[in-house]
Amino acid sequence: MYDQREKAIQNFEWSLAGARDEVMEKGRLEGREVGLIIRQIQVIQGLLEESPDALEALMRESMSELSMRLESLRSQLQNRAGMSISIRKVGSFYYSALSAEQ
Repeated sequence: MYDQREKAIQNFEWSLAGARDEVMEKGRLEGREVGLIIRQIQVIQGLLEESPDALEALMRESMSELSMRLESLRSQLQNRAGMSISIRKVGSFYYSALSAEQ
């Protein structure tokens, strides 16, 4: 009886540890994605000759707010300069490309 209880406790603890690891990995991935979007926002603001928003202010915004802001800035850049910026991931690295619209 005691061994079964100990095994059940151990299994429960392993399950919790696994769930915690999954949540932490998901958080890391989301953090990278948010960081990439924030960096794109700041780069495009610089290209538009605007003062880049402070990192702290951008970090307080939700993912949907950041995405909407990024799309708005991309549109402004495209309309103003006939340019577009794209980001692509190769392996674990992100590359940005600025191209002229034709």
